[in-house]
Amino acid sequence: LGKTESALESLILASEISPDDSRINKQIIRAYSRLGLLHLAIPLLQRECEIEPLSYRIWRRRFSLELRVNGDSSSGTLFEEILSLNNHDRESYILAIFLANDFSFIEHRDQIIDIALSTFSSSELFYDLAKKSTDSDHIGFSLSCLSESFSSLEKIPHSDEVLIRIKSSLSKAGLEIDSLVDSNGKIIGDMMYSELILLEIIKKCANRNNEHWKWQRKIAMLSSSLGLGGAERQVVSCLRGLISAKDWSEVRLFCNQIDPSRGQAGTFEDDVNQLGIKITEYGVNNDPTRLLSEDSEEIDDLLDLLPANISRSIRRLENQFSMYQPSLVHSWQDSMNVFSGIAGLIAGVPNLVMFARSQRPDRKTKMHTYGKKHLARSYKQIIGTGRAILAHNSKSGANSYSEWLDLPISSFEIIYNGVDFEKVLNPNAKSIQKEIRDFNIPPNSPVIGTVFRFVPEKRPELWIEIAQKVMQKIPNSHFIMVGGGQLFESFKLEIEQLGLNERIHLVGQSFEVSSWLERFDLFLLTSRVEGLPNVLIESLAMGVPVVSTDAGGSRETFIDGNTGILCENPDSSEISEKIVNALSDDVWMENASSLAAIQTRQKFGQENMIERLLEIYDKAIK
Repeated sequence: LGKTESALESLILASEISPDDSRINKQIIRAYSRLGLLHLAIPLLQRECEIEPLSYRIWRRRFSLELRVNGDSSSGTLFEEILSLNNHDRESYILAIFLANDFSFIEHRDQIIDIALSTFSSSELFYDLAKKSTDSDHIGFSLSCLSESFSSLEKIPHSDEVLIRIKSSLSKAGLEIDSLVDSNGKIIGDMMYSELILLEIIKKCANRNNEHWKWQRKIAMLSSSLGLGGAERQVVSCLRGLISAKDWSEVRLFCNQIDPSRGQAGTFEDDVNQLGIKITEYGVNNDPTRLLSEDSEEIDDLLDLLPANISRSIRRLENQFSMYQPSLVHSWQDSMNVFSGIAGLIAGVPNLVMFARSQRPDRKTKMHTYGKKHLARSYKQIIGTGRAILAHNSKSGANSYSEWLDLPISSFEIIYNGVDFEKVLNPNAKSIQKEIRDFNIPPNSPVIGTVFRFVPEKRPELWIEIAQKVMQKIPNSHFIMVGGGQLFESFKLEIEQLGLNERIHLVGQSFEVSSWLERFDLFLLTSRVEGLPNVLIESLAMGVPVVSTDAGGSRETFIDGNTGILCENPDSSEISEKIVNALSDDVWMENASSLAAIQTRQKFGQENMIERLLEIYDKAIK
């Protein structure tokens, strides 16, 4: 019923009665996760791992949670724990190797294999890995291990049961063993079974094209949700500009789920409704079992071979496209781009425009590619059909994807984020007056602020370290952090434990971002990875100079030394010193503030973005 706090109270009482009941612990972990109390869930998962030290399912959940809370650096300790809890037996090495594969810790995997080979027979270990991998998505790894077990691919007996199972899986998709071998005769060890299926679907649908849809001039805009995120804000900004575009007859927004938070956080739904644009929430109470496009029986059969969540997503989108018949599909974010791209090809949508908003996902965190290893090859094959454009909101992002997909930089379009400054930046000091009063910030105290989600890639721990060092140099300074996220409660507790809650103030998620920006004297961003941060653009447009780490397109939002300060070295001492120097230079602060407001509004105005967007649409549709 969504009453997670009440459920947690009852579960904790139940746990006191039966402390070793695994069912209760699992539900407590689920409740903690929903409430954002991830740091409290980890000890319970650790206990589950101790009870069932060879449970792949429990360890997979433990890895997922630890990586979300502590980042990729926690992986080494987890792998060591798996081996030690199981006395370094053979099965523990196999479990660790499987988890390393799942979470893309390839260096760890190879190191664990090397250690295992010093103790166990190589042919037997590789054969076991090959055999157990046939039940997973790692079909390329399975064949690679089988080849290692027999010294080469050619020496594998035709009667071998693992080889027969691999061939059987491939034959269901109409594929042969050579689909797992590259042009140099080398096994593609990182190829996933689901990835092979997706590539085969793209190949079979590459020439489907309902060109007559083109002349209806209808746009299907796709967003996973309408939660209060940067991508979603840009979706709304695009929609606001498109309603006045005369060349397009209709724009419709398709969302998998408008509010994935189930009412716990805000959305942009009202903003879209005010524009008069219809929203289709296709992911709710909609579970199609077949495609609507003609002659799609073979594609339906291929979709049945995919994990249920992937096949369901593609079918849902294909059904919507077949009914709406758009001239162009415009999607956002990597997974949505690939699934809508494939669905669009199946349905015969004439043109696809895909927007990536950050750096290549495999350079972010391992959780960004967990369950998404199909992205790179799928992207490349969709673009290769000649009917898709992949656009980026920064030069840095385009360079990143160029390297990742091994495509020339000229393959991509660049369109900077556009902001309707008059609508988005409407500060109202009274709306945050109570919080400011509660925070007890003196009027003359310098305020360093930020707006971000509390997730590892934003490096909130670095932000707090910097704040502590600035406090030592500027005793009356105060710090404000606006935003929610999966680590919010954990860092709230940490700040309290450090005794800093009277100096570092947590606002949580807020609809009054511009009001908070107006209160800041300096904006601090500590991200490790970014696309083109809207928060920097909005801060600068409000006349608030920024100090930012060199993350993705951050440097493209301001002029280093004039309107902001770029920190190429993410060192807390160095960054805090730059902040202290900036706040101590009244002339610089005043000049940076006035120049930032002028230049930012000129460069990132919504009109420029819409003009560029229509250019990309025209290029796609011709």
